[in-house]
This record gives sequence, C-alpha cells and structure tokens, in this order.
Amino acid sequence: MDLDDQQSVPYQASGAEDSDENFVPPDSEAEDENDVIKLEISSDEDYDSLPRRKGRRPASQKAPSRQTKKQPPSADPNALAQYPPSARLTQTRWYYGVLSGWIRTCFCEDFYGPDKGAVAAAERMVSRWRNYEVLPSKLLDQDRCPEPTPWVADGFELAQAVAQGDWFRRFRDHLRREGKGQTGRGLSEDEAGPYLVRPIADLNVLIGPYISHVSQKEFTFTHHQSITLGQDGLPFDNGSGEAARSGEKPAGWMFDVGGIVTSMAWAPRTKSITQILALAVVPHTDQDFDAREAAKHTPSSEEQKRGIVQLWAFHGLQADNGVMYPSKEPPRLAQALCFDWGRVKKVEWCPVPSIVDGHLGVLAVLSGDGHVHVLSIDEPDPERDGPSLYGRIPHSILFLSMPPCSQPLEKLDKPLVSLGHDDETSVDVTCFSWAGVNRIATGHSDGTVALWSLAPRCCLARHAAHNTHVIHIASAYPSHPHLVASTPVSGLMTLLDLLDPGSETTCQTNPSTVTQSNLLQWCDHLQGFFSLTASSSPLNTTVSFVHSRAFATTMRKVIDGDAAPTALAVGFHHPFLLVALLDGSVWACNPMNRIFAPRHYPPGHKVKILEHEHVPATRLQTVPVLAEKNGVGTTAAAAATTAHKPPFRGVSRILQGFEATLNHGPRALVHMGQAQKKSKGTRRRSRHKSTDKGSGRGNAARNAAGDGNREEEFGLYSDPTKVILQEPLSRTTAMAWNPNIDFACWAGMAMASGLVRVLDLGVDH
Repeated sequence: MDLDDQQSVPYQASGAEDSDENFVPPDSEAEDENDVIKLEISSDEDYDSLPRRKGRRPASQKAPSRQTKKQPPSADPNALAQYPPSARLTQTRWYYGVLSGWIRTCFCEDFYGPDKGAVAAAERMVSRWRNYEVLPSKLLDQDRCPEPTPWVADGFELAQAVAQGDWFRRFRDHLRREGKGQTGRGLSEDEAGPYLVRPIADLNVLIGPYISHVSQKEFTFTHHQSITLGQDGLPFDNGSGEAARSGEKPAGWMFDVGGIVTSMAWAPRTKSITQILALAVVPHTDQDFDAREAAKHTPSSEEQKRGIVQLWAFHGLQADNGVMYPSKEPPRLAQALCFDWGRVKKVEWCPVPSIVDGHLGVLAVLSGDGHVHVLSIDEPDPERDGPSLYGRIPHSILFLSMPPCSQPLEKLDKPLVSLGHDDETSVDVTCFSWAGVNRIATGHSDGTVALWSLAPRCCLARHAAHNTHVIHIASAYPSHPHLVASTPVSGLMTLLDLLDPGSETTCQTNPSTVTQSNLLQWCDHLQGFFSLTASSSPLNTTVSFVHSRAFATTMRKVIDGDAAPTALAVGFHHPFLLVALLDGSVWACNPMNRIFAPRHYPPGHKVKILEHEHVPATRLQTVPVLAEKNGVGTTAAAAATTAHKPPFRGVSRILQGFEATLNHGPRALVHMGQAQKKSKGTRRRSRHKSTDKGSGRGNAARNAAGDGNREEEFGLYSDPTKVILQEPLSRTTAMAWNPNIDFACWAGMAMASGLVRVLDLGVDH
C-alpha cells in the first residue's frame, strides 16, 4: 500500500533550541512582533533604575543575541517526519488515498484487485445480497441463497473434512497407546447437583408482537422449559392448530437455561437435521448482586472451580421448497458436560465437521484456570446420521465407530489436551480462536499471542503483540488461517501474520479502550474483520469493518448504536451482521450496503430484531411496575401487579416486530442538524419569517437541529446517554449464526436473564 505523506514541521528535540547551528542573525530592520511596549534606554543606569519584575535579567548578565528565524536543516526530502511526543499536539501524517474516510468509492477494485477474477467475485457478492438490506434470503435460488466462501479452492471443505478425520484417528490412537487422553464418567442427578446451574425460582415472561401490546401474554418459564415460537412471537399454534392449517412455519424456539450464558457456538455438522448448540452457563450469583441477596449466598472459591457446558439439540423440517425450517418439536438438553477447571468463559467448535461415525466434533473450552481444554464430544443421540454431504468419500476412510453418549450428565476428569503456559506464573489464556484442524491461536494476560499445535502438543510461536491483557482474538480461517487479529484492553488493534511474525505485523494506529468481549469476528466473504471501532472514548458505540489488505487504514463504519455493544455475530455463509446493545436490543443489517456504498448513496437500513427488558423480583416488590418504554406500559404494569406465587426471580418482556430504519450514525445526524440549522437561518434572514412553521418538514428540521446542539454540547460520540446504566440482566450476552449451510439463517441469542432464543431470520420472499 502506498502512503502519500503530508508535509509537516519535524518535531524538534528540547536540546536543539540551545544550538545556533540552524539560526541566522536577525534582519536589522525587522521588528519583533512580540514587543508590545518599546522603551528607549540611553545608558545602563537607566536600565538599572527600571522597576524589577519577576524574571528580569540583571545588568551584570549579558543578553544573548536574539534570533527570530529558524532555517530548516538540510535533510533528505523523502524522509518521514518524526512523531510528536503526544498525539494530541499535532498530527504529523495520515493516510491519503482511495481508502480515506472522506472518499467514497465502491472499493471492489481497491480491496480485491488487481486480479480481475477476484474483483468479479466481489462484485457478484455485492449484487447478490444488495437487495436484502437487513436479513439474508434462505431460498434455494442460486442467485439469492447463502453460499460458501468463494475465496477457497473447489473441494476445500471435502479435503479439510478428510484431513480432520485422519488427524483425529491418529491422535486418538496415539493417546490410547500412551494410556492418556480424555477420561470421564456418567453422573447421577445427586452427583451432578453441585455442577448444575439452577435458578432460585421461575421466570415470568411477556411475549408477543410489538405493534399490539394488548395481545402480549404472560408465561412462566421453569428451569430448562422450552417452547416453539410462531411468527408473532407467541407459542406456535397455541394448541388450536390455526397456524398449521394456514401454512405458517415456526419462527424458532425459546427456553430457559437458568443462568447467564457467557458464550455459545453451533457445532459444524455433516448433512443432518439435528443441530447442536453449545452453551457456557454460569449462575446468576456470579454476576448479579440481586441474585446473591435473594439466594443469600456468595459463591466460594471451591464453587468457582465448577464449570458446565450444556449441549442443546434442535430439529429442522424440510419444506416442499427444499428450505430447512424449524420444527414444531421443542429443543431439549441433550448433554451436560461438568468439570472442575473453573467457570467457562468461551466455547468454540473446531471449524471442520467430523466425518468419524459416532463423533460429533472437537470442542475447545476456555475455563477459569487460565487454560484452553480441548474435548472430544460424541454424538448425544444414539441414532447415526450418515455423511451424506460427503457422499463421494470412500467408505474405507470412515474410521472406527465411537459409542454414543448414554449419559446426559457427564463428568470430565481429563481433557484430550490442555493449552497454556504452566511454567509461567500469572500468565493465563484470556481468549482463543481456531486456526485450522490442528491449530489454535491464544491471547494471554501478558499481551502475547501464541500459536499452538494440539498433536503433538507444543507452542509453535509466541509473539509480543501488546502490552496489556488481550481481550479479543480471531483467526482468518479458512482462506487465510495464518492471519490473526487481536485487540487488547488498551492499545492498538493488531494484525499478525504467523508465517513471518517477526516482521509481518500491522496495527490500527488509533488507540482504543475495550472492556467487553465477543466484539471481534472474521468474515471470510468480505475478507475482513468486524469489531468495535478503535476509539479511546468509553462512549464508543460504533461497529466497523476493516479489510485484511488495508488493515491500518480508516475503518469503514457499519452500524451505530444508542448504547454500548455487548456482542456481535457475522454469518458464515452470508455477510449479514447481528449487533447486541447494552439496553437489551438486537439489531441486524447488511454491512455491504455501507462498506461498498459510493458517496451520496443511501446507507441502507437496519432493523431491531427484538428488545429484551428484565426487572428482578426484588425491585418489583418495591415498585410493582415495569419500566414504561415506547409510550406503553399497561400490560407490563398489569403483569407486575398480578398476584405471583412467590418466589419468582423477576419479569422479562420481549418486544419484536419493529420496522426497518435508515442505518445512519450520530455523525450524519449532527451534520443533518447543522445543515438544517444553517438553511433555516438563511431563509429567515432572506424572508424575515419562517415559512415552514407547523409543517412536518419544519418539525424534522428543528429536531435535527436539536440533536446537533446536543452533540455540540457533549462532543461527538460523547453523549452520556449512551452509557446510561441499564438493568444488568436485560443485556444480550452472546450470539452466534449457524455455520451449516442448510441452516445458515438460524441464529442463537442469549439474554442475561437466562432466556435463550433461536430464530430463523431468513427471508423466504
């Protein structure tokens, strides 16, 4: 990438002012513009008679010769200027080119060129999903449906599946010969009691459409209870069968896990109608003060060592048009994995599906002990789903069958392999990402980024990328598995090339402060990363896209929120984005409409998928009414004042059915307000009277001007309303798109109240 450096004054060191090498005597006729008052002094006596002021030089000292002009040193004109000691003093140089923030082009040639084939593939993707502005299409039309990444060779998925099966077989046989490997046993209900996440009471939930709040209904969710949702957000059919007779398909499911979901991941599978979702769940007492007060219990250090991963099974139903819709059968807890390695912080499946008979996949778990534990997971169901997706694979490579899991509750004593630096104290793994079948990249508390091999277990490389705690890491698998992006708590977002980590490193030069995880993900279709915009302001609410080939340039803004983001998810077979905010709302958009939009082109739309609000029972006892929102609250107040059977842990309300809005950010609103304010002032000066009083256009102008005044008062991206403290259990903690192409439009969303929604967000028209 060529950078056009701007001319700037080089930074002068403090000791350079005492040197006369670069100075010339002042002109005799030149006046010192700093002399405000001129005194005529005829002798030294007159000088001594002047009143002494602080800092005046005594007569015994000789005044140094005055220099007023400084000659620039003779240097190479192509040399780069030095940086100032502080970034706030001046900006010495910046990027100027087609990727600058104020230049808007289509970017297909700039991001994917000069290869004409790559540019054509990028333009085809833009035209493929341009008409779908907020949600992807799930129809099987070749011009609309989700598709695999076009940046890998034909047959790549098949080759990876064969390699994963061969690797797992050799790895498992080696561990068996050495007498090592994963060990576990089934647990009874009593033995699994200390590990299970059980809430203190039931949860009352208001669900239904957003448009007509009167039709919202109240339901009580017990532990692990699940329901099938219709298109209106109510239970499917309601026992009347009207939805089935009208041809309506279920929209998804909702269930209660009883705790806070810190991470979720869908299992990559071969052709199967059963989808497995892994959930990392912690009790509410770990993060919620009200739950501790209600339970009158604070988790001890011994309890903090117990972790659990829940595996939930969902079934699809293929319609006449070939599309997989959610079935009417509610989801079920297929398996629970318990261990003593600490609370689970993140779970992630190996991105390559397993073709070994009876084997579900390889799951990596980041636990509270600061290590990544890799687990082998068997099929939770006794039935076998054959590898029909890879029908061309010879039967000889389908390796020895593994017995299905017969116990839904299993205690794991030892994993397949654990990754971490055991010989270094206070250096823990803080985040990780799969970089292939046998590779995992990890970020550590000391700011280093490491690449691990699972079999044999060894650290292949370790790079000092940051100086603080690494909170995000993402690998560019499958097209560029050697590229790893990482973000620290404070510092610069860095892209590291593991093929040559000593020199191939670049970073986003804007320092940022990030305290929320789950805000960095790779999109293989667009060949870039989605993350929180690099900013040192804690009021930053903008999610941006940065291309891997132009990583150090200006990030392209994708969506702006009214609250701080808490999680994001990018599709695996489409580029559509989900963003969850601190106020409990989940938004969806097509980022291509902003990334590839030329100047003065509409930025596209965004839509609110749902909005979740939770009020704990302790607050309902004192103020028996839900927070009124959007001008309505009668149903919420009625539900809150209903005679509940104590104890209950609170009331949640979920709204849906919102209309799409323009995907404008606060900067555009400020500019719109200022433009309307200027045009309004000009019109008043010319006509001496406002002609738009009372009209809708005039009201919009006044509102925009008011927004502009508010931003001028607080500063851009410094509006304190963006960080208003919300109810902690209202936020969405984790989201994930399904990585299987037949179910690519299914998305899971977990709320801190304990509710989890799995929705089919695809558009079938």
